[in-house]
Amino acid sequence: VLESEPLQKTIGEPVTIGAWVEGEGFLRSEDLVSARLTLRGPQAEVVMVMNAKLDASGNWEFQVLRIESPEGAEIADLVDAIGVQKLMVEKGALLAQLGDGRSLAGKGSYLEAIEIYADVLAEHPENAEATRLWGIAAYRLEDYETAEEKLKMALAMMVSDETDGDYAMDTGEEPSWGIIIENWAMDGEVGPLDRWLEAAETLGLIYLDTERSRRCVETFTTVIMSGEASASPRIPKAWYQRARCYLQQDMVDHAQVGARTACAKDSNLVEACKMAGLPTSR
Repeated sequence: VLESEPLQKTIGEPVTIGAWVEGEGFLRSEDLVSARLTLRGPQAEVVMVMNAKLDASGNWEFQVLRIESPEGAEIADLVDAIGVQKLMVEKGALLAQLGDGRSLAGKGSYLEAIEIYADVLAEHPENAEATRLWGIAAYRLEDYETAEEKLKMALAMMVSDETDGDYAMDTGEEPSWGIIIENWAMDGEVGPLDRWLEAAETLGLIYLDTERSRRCVETFTTVIMSGEASASPRIPKAWYQRARCYLQQDMVDHAQVGARTACAKDSNLVEACKMAGLPTSR
């Protein structure tokens, strides 16, 4: 509380507490506190007014927390300021957890990474990133059923997050993600777009590995349509993976067209260039 920005701007630092405290519960260390205390700084002197209770987890919950002039005029309400600060701390802890999970997954410790993602989701069940990373880790473990479930959830959650919840959480057989995602590219939102494309690409690979070729073609078509405008480096590979999906359907001509497109976009895709019968840069 003493480090809150509105208070420091008003009275400066360092902050000292006056000798007198008026109220109930404060001096007796009770769970309910109603108090007024004087705070002094190099710029001014103010009065802090508070009504608070101690919750079951040992944290103070403030119903009233404001600073006033010695004459009683309100200067700032600190309840909102504390809420923002708390959210920033929680967000930092969440990002650290996700970072630990990514680090473990990067080392091939997918089960340990999934444990972290599960812990995050236990506290934040609507967290799209933990859901997405869990799906990708499950795919690496060839747990295709879990991976498909988590990735479908993550794709819809990400769209919902990026459209302020205006998108219906459609995880059906033929979701309409593509048009919405194109707008991310036009807005320059490369970060969310790339994360979304990686999740969709992984879902497509699940369909490829489990020989659901129609779903495979549909998913990589969505990846291509959604990422072309952003010139995402994932797009050439998506053309190649879709070509592989077509081969499962014995649609050789379609497969060769896709492979040629992939090779033209990135000649380092050796397998695509071989499929297309074209030379590579290696």
